[in-house]
Amino acid sequence: MFRGRNRGTQGGGLAIMLLAYQLMQVGFDRIPPVTLAAILGQVLVFLKLIDIPWPSLDDVCISSNQVWNRGDWTRLILGVFHHADQWHLYYNMSSFLWKGINLERKLGSGYFAFLLAVFTVLQSTILVAVNMLLGNYIMNDASYLSQCAVGFSGVLFALKVLTTYDLPPGIQYIMGIPIHSRLAVWAELAFIQVIAPNASFTGHLSGILLGLLYVKGPLKFVMKEFYSIISSTASGRPHQAYTFHSSGTSGRRAENLQQESMPTQSGGMPATPTRRSERLRHQSPGRDQTPGHLGRNYAAYTGGLTEDEQLARAMNESLQQSQSNNAAPPQTATAPTAPPEPPSYDSLYGESNGIPQARIPPPPPGYEGAGSSLNDIPTVTQPLSNDDIRKRRLRRFQKD
Repeated sequence: MFRGRNRGTQGGGLAIMLLAYQLMQVGFDRIPPVTLAAILGQVLVFLKLIDIPWPSLDDVCISSNQVWNRGDWTRLILGVFHHADQWHLYYNMSSFLWKGINLERKLGSGYFAFLLAVFTVLQSTILVAVNMLLGNYIMNDASYLSQCAVGFSGVLFALKVLTTYDLPPGIQYIMGIPIHSRLAVWAELAFIQVIAPNASFTGHLSGILLGLLYVKGPLKFVMKEFYSIISSTASGRPHQAYTFHSSGTSGRRAENLQQESMPTQSGGMPATPTRRSERLRHQSPGRDQTPGHLGRNYAAYTGGLTEDEQLARAMNESLQQSQSNNAAPPQTATAPTAPPEPPSYDSLYGESNGIPQARIPPPPPGYEGAGSSLNDIPTVTQPLSNDDIRKRRLRRFQKD
């Protein structure tokens, strides 16, 4: 923000051309719609391509005297979208380009537009309040009441706080000096005041206070709830709210209004809708009471039994099942059978001339040996000599 002065056009529009070149470098198709519309709108206002009824910045600049004492509340909005000169516009829009791309992609275009609208009004309101506190109570300097500021930089400082706290803590460099990311916005506030003494210190400070109120205070919760109501109203869906109970640390989401599952009135019209939070209570239903939050089809799932009866039946069935599983299977008594007797010695061995000889077991049925019948299979009845063994081997090779 700069203190109000006549709009300058020094430089022949060089800053406007640099801004246009920067937009083309990024790509118009890569810039989210709300961010692009806000930049182009402020450029059109600066170039007076939009027909505006106020001739100079003195008619729109924000000051405590004009807003609070004279009641010119339109300055809270109009002063934010006007700039003192083309370089003021260029630096603000180039900074807003990157902040807008990141925040709009994260928050969504709808909520980001709502955020810009609320920040515009609140930043100007905080600026008026800070100037009145400094002028009337803290500094006792009436010049703060007459200071008149224009520009979008107050909103930019608030957005910078949002982007800073959205990232993990780290180190940022401002003019080569390492600064903690959480303190970078304060260092930038002091740095801008040094290089541009005509900048509105209270305007930038009001933006930082607004950003901290959003990330540290209740403003974020209030804005999201209000935006949810607006979105639900526009889309025709019922508003969803969080209802928290003191008996626990967790809340449950309940519809603001839900039709009670009660008998309908005559003509098929439903009964009067009541709040669901009134029906969801931390108590156990009695034996003659069914949970109201399960609706009219509760009996179809329980067979008309209460919760205590269902619990008792489930316990009995579980006990019976466990007893049946643990019971030992029935056994029939059978007489023990004697083990088979081992084969006798005579069945395995025979004698030839007093010398035990091994008996060759009979061949299996259908077996065809060396001859044409089973009679051709030799039976060993006496020891074989070496000549007999060689002859048998020779006959075997000749047959093969």
